[in-house]
Amino acid sequence: MKKFLIVFLLTSFLTGIAAADYDWGGIFENNSEYSSLDEELTQYNRMAFWGRGEFSPELNIYAKGAYIFAYDDEDVEHLPDLSAFYLYGSLDDLFSTGLGYRVGRFRFRDPGSLILNSTADGFHLSFPGKHLPVTVGVGFTGLVFIDSSEISMSPADEYENLDDDAVLATPRLIQYVSGRYNDLPGGTSLTFSLIAQEDLRTDDFIEDHVSGSGQLHTQYARLAVSGRFSPDLFYSVSSTLQTGQYVIPDPSDNYNYLAGMAHGSLEYYPDFDMNPLLSLELLCSSGDSWSNRSGWMGNVGDDTDMLHRFTPVSKSGKGTVYAAQPGNLIYADLSSSLKPLETVQLILSSITFFRAVDGPVSDTSIIEASGDGLYLGEELDFTVNWRPYSDLGLALNSGVFFPNSAVIADDDPQFSMGGYFSFSF
Repeated sequence: MKKFLIVFLLTSFLTGIAAADYDWGGIFENNSEYSSLDEELTQYNRMAFWGRGEFSPELNIYAKGAYIFAYDDEDVEHLPDLSAFYLYGSLDDLFSTGLGYRVGRFRFRDPGSLILNSTADGFHLSFPGKHLPVTVGVGFTGLVFIDSSEISMSPADEYENLDDDAVLATPRLIQYVSGRYNDLPGGTSLTFSLIAQEDLRTDDFIEDHVSGSGQLHTQYARLAVSGRFSPDLFYSVSSTLQTGQYVIPDPSDNYNYLAGMAHGSLEYYPDFDMNPLLSLELLCSSGDSWSNRSGWMGNVGDDTDMLHRFTPVSKSGKGTVYAAQPGNLIYADLSSSLKPLETVQLILSSITFFRAVDGPVSDTSIIEASGDGLYLGEELDFTVNWRPYSDLGLALNSGVFFPNSAVIADDDPQFSMGGYFSFSF
């Protein structure tokens, strides 16, 4: 069967190459920002090129690479980035099931992108069932450039991400399966996802470089429901259960993980001029108390046998200024947008941040002595998007964060402002 499959793909490639449809393009991006929270100016420029070759329904190729210039007040970096290089197609003629595949380097995402959203090398298979389409995939992160990696789950990850000599990202094996059932009443959809990742670093590496840390293996089960209450009011609700194992080789200790995250959103599209949108997003993620963990990436407490901070595979942040990460975090984001012109969009949002328990959050300035309040602060963000042409976009964004002085020592309002520009060809 393996030989037949190889011959089939090779024959498809050779017979289709003469009639192949080729396409290519590029995008230039500029992002400039100043943040009083970090007291630094950051400059990010990215020049990316992509190409696609469509040889046949069974075999096609896509690639995307970029040069990145990054500046942050202290460091100047010139970074390569190969974000995509994969073969894809449909094997319907071979298996008569509509089976689709993707093999190579591409971005792995869960349906909500709150757990997994990272580049890896591997494969993806899609089974387009009539009532329950299913996708499965396996990926390896250890060949991606470390500056393009979004993974920072453990102290060992933090060590490698800050190591100037490190070139490749932390080695982890990712597996996932997801499906979507669309035949529920009222246009409601039910989505499930199972995700697992294994830390492939050796005990010797941990002991030599990050003493007291260990390998972190995690598993996730996510269930989501989405639909609409009326023609202009849409909703989505999801719940995620996380388990895991934190294995510390020296001293020899094993800790289990039991954590969770709930997420929900409402979107209302009134039938008025200027295409208004009102939305509400809620997130609640479990956390560890100070007795369980001395810090966000701190040591585990002596009397602890189970950890509870929700730890996604990929980093993500909420807010323009505070940018808090899921894990001992609760937020409510109330947002509105208008389009006074066809090419202009205005977005105003208010984000309220809380801790789930009195313990560490991704803001490492909060320590045990900071206070036991759960309310962290309020952020107001305003964005102007202007797209005069389909291949030209500009954005101005600003935000101000009002911290809770009972928890955050530096209680002065913090702000950020920046601009974004993109041109595609």
